[in-house]
Amino acid sequence: MTDYQDLIQLCYVSKASEGISMPDVENILGIARRKNHLLDVTGLLVFDGRTFLQVLEGPKDIVHSLYEIIARDPKHYQVMPIFERSVFIRDFAEWSMGCAKVSADQMQNLPGLTDIDDARAAFASTEASVALMEVMKSDGFRTYIAA
Repeated sequence: MTDYQDLIQLCYVSKASEGISMPDVENILGIARRKNHLLDVTGLLVFDGRTFLQVLEGPKDIVHSLYEIIARDPKHYQVMPIFERSVFIRDFAEWSMGCAKVSADQMQNLPGLTDIDDARAAFASTEASVALMEVMKSDGFRTYIAA
């Protein structure tokens, strides 16, 4: 198990490449779930058909390495980290990678994501990242999630 001093959350947004469908996302999830289980990485992927929002949790070095691989994947572009923070407890510990299919309106209504292009500035404060995680962990949001 990960030493709590080394545990981080990294959250990023990106635009889906043209032609990416939900079956493509499900294929990506199958691969990610197997790999993440072995790497001690957990998290949540949110997809609205055009935009990805992903939270990765795990050991700092592993999450950074995984993010670098993800950032180079041609299935998306304009990959932009919006926050990284040290955590003591995982918010998505039960999933090697959960997935939420939401509408574009639901995505934009997440705290700090009113304008996806300005998300990084919105998450300059720790309060914004905490607010986003609280909504994504809430019972109402979990109705969208398939584990």
